[in-house]
Amino acid sequence: MLNMKYLIYIISITFFVSCNSQTNKTENSKTKIIILEDSLLINQSYAVFEELKIDNESSEVINKLQKEVQNVSVNGELKSNDPQKRLEIKKKLFSDCFKKDQINECVYSPEGYKIQSENKGIVTIKYSYNQFSSYDQFFKYLTLDLQKNKLLNYDVVFVNPDTILKSFNDDYTKYFQDILDDLDLTKDEDQEEFDIIESHLEQRRPFELKDLNNYEFVFKNNQIEIIRFHYNGMTGAYKSIIPNGYVDYNFLMISDNISNNIKTRFNVEK
Repeated sequence: MLNMKYLIYIISITFFVSCNSQTNKTENSKTKIIILEDSLLINQSYAVFEELKIDNESSEVINKLQKEVQNVSVNGELKSNDPQKRLEIKKKLFSDCFKKDQINECVYSPEGYKIQSENKGIVTIKYSYNQFSSYDQFFKYLTLDLQKNKLLNYDVVFVNPDTILKSFNDDYTKYFQDILDDLDLTKDEDQEEFDIIESHLEQRRPFELKDLNNYEFVFKNNQIEIIRFHYNGMTGAYKSIIPNGYVDYNFLMISDNISNNIKTRFNVEK
C-alpha cells in the first residue's frame, strides 16, 4: 500500500506541474518553446511530467537550443535528446521509485518548467526540481534569445561579470547580517535562528560566476526595470530560516555593466 506521504506528494506534483503548461512564440521569431506534458497513474492519483521542446524550421537550431535547455536538468539518467522519449524515461524512473524498498535509492528528481517572462524575443524559463519524497523546491533559471536563437549566459549579458558577482555576494551577506543584528538573543528562538544563520554565513560557498546565470529580467509596463538574481535556500527544517530568495538590481543603475546588444534590445540608451 502506498504511504500517505507519497500519495500527497504525487498530488502536489500534479498541481504544481500541470499549472505550468505553456507555449511561447515570440513575435517576429520562428522559434517556439513548447512544454510537453504526460501523466502517470499511481494508486489512483496522477503524476504529471513535463519536458521542454524547441520548435523551429531549422534542425540545427532545434538541436542547439534543445541541448541548452536540457542541460539545466539535474536528472542525469535522461540520456535521450528527444523530448518525447525523455518524458517516457521520466515516467519509468518515477514508477521505479515506488517499486524500491528504500526510497533513497530513487534516481529521479521530480522537475517542472515555467515560462517566467517574455519581452522582445527574450524568454526566461524557470526550472524547478526537488528530491523524491521531499517538499523542498529548488530552482534554476535560463534565458534564451529566440530571435538570435542562443542562450544568454552571464558572459553575454554583462560587460564585467566579476563586478556583478562581488555585489551579489556582498548584498546576500548584508541581508542576513542585518537579520542577525535585529535578533533578540535573550529569546531562545532568536538565539537558535542566530546560530543557524551565523553558521551558514561562515560555511557557505560564495556565489560563483556560473550562479549569475540564475537571473531573470523583470518588466514594468512592458519596460525593463530590474535584473533579479535568484538563489536557493537550505533544506529541511532550516528552509524556513534561509529560504529561496533573490537580489534585485535596477537595470538603469547598472546599465554601464550591461552589454550594448541587451540595451539595444530593450531600447535603453547606450
